[in-house]
Amino acid sequence: MIYFTINLLLFFIINPNDPSHSLTNHKNQ
Repeated sequence: MIYFTINLLLFFIINPNDPSHSLTNHKNQ
């Protein structure tokens, strides 16, 4: 669970312009 949170945080930091897209991408994977 911690890894998932870190991954999400990293995604938000890398792509803060489109957080919805990162969430969708995460669900796809």
